[in-house]
Amino acid sequence: MVYIIQSINFPKNTYIGYTTNINKRLQKHNQGGSYHTSKYKPWKLLYFSAFATKKLALDFEKYLKSSSGKAFTRKRLIGVKKGIPQPLLPMHPHTPHTDDVPPPAKPPHNPSYIGRA
Repeated sequence: MVYIIQSINFPKNTYIGYTTNINKRLQKHNQGGSYHTSKYKPWKLLYFSAFATKKLALDFEKYLKSSSGKAFTRKRLIGVKKGIPQPLLPMHPHTPHTDDVPPPAKPPHNPSYIGRA
């Protein structure tokens, strides 16, 4: 998984990383277990995405850390309001996110659709 976290005390600071366990990794960041994030703890999760392979995830992480990836992140993954990153996409309510997000809406029922066997 590739994830983006945001410092709660320093909200202009974000960090992009890769992990196989988002809950443990966020906990490690918040306990000061990462050199790059320890001085800005605590952190909250802004975005994460799962990939079919580790290589795809690491390639995406590397892209997000590039200059064009940073622009993509600001435009498509997290917005910036008054200089502070904001999540653009609602996360599923069972993810380790600090805000209460309602579950995604169900698609409308289409009575004219007839399934075929």
